[in-house]
Amino acid sequence: MGIYFSISGIVFLIIFITIFFSKKNTKNIETKIYGSLLIITFIGTIIDIIGYILYEQKIDINTLLYKSVAKSMLVYFISWATLFFKYTYSISSRKVLKINNITLLISYAITLLITLILPIKFNTKGNVIYPYGNSVSFTYIIITIVLLISLLLAFQNIRSKNVKKYTPIFLITIMLIISMVIQNILPDLFLINFSLTTVIVVMYFTIENPDLKTIEELKKNRSLTSKSYIEKSNFLFRMSAEVRKPIDNIGK
Repeated sequence: MGIYFSISGIVFLIIFITIFFSKKNTKNIETKIYGSLLIITFIGTIIDIIGYILYEQKIDINTLLYKSVAKSMLVYFISWATLFFKYTYSISSRKVLKINNITLLISYAITLLITLILPIKFNTKGNVIYPYGNSVSFTYIIITIVLLISLLLAFQNIRSKNVKKYTPIFLITIMLIISMVIQNILPDLFLINFSLTTVIVVMYFTIENPDLKTIEELKKNRSLTSKSYIEKSNFLFRMSAEVRKPIDNIGK
């Protein structure tokens, strides 16, 4: 049943990727991160669907192919969480936590390396295959830490910032909790990736609206141009008046 959620997610992502990249967006940190999240979520959903296909084709879970797909999903989760944290950090006050891009990049690379090195295993229960092992546990720990830090930033900045911007952080926390509860009841529903897709859709309406912001900047530039033109006209008028006064005095 879970594959239907993944297919639905692909449809939503294609729509939002088309809308977002077909329009001229303002080049700021929010839109850049959002664009990257769109692409990564799309790739992750494709990997998720490939996993379902391998399961339906009765591929041996101990093969390198199956393990590679499972590890790819773990890499996807860590990449998504890292980008999401970077988005949260970019809209938050730097007084609370200071992390430069190099530190974040090195931490991300080390985390991926450990995830790929650690072993992964599979357990079959009924019609469901569960990945487990040190690699999976490490990934979940890292994601939990990243989300907790993001929540901390949200709570500490929510008073000084627009509440709307922090909606995705609270939403992803709620969605992941609901996903885990549902998955305990219906194990074949793997809803984590669909939850990430839902957050991506909501984020589109919480980031600085690319179209409106572009229009506002055009209006601002036009206003500055008009103001500059008026100031130049006034200056020339005053200079003309100053030059004309001596001439008038001589004529008198």
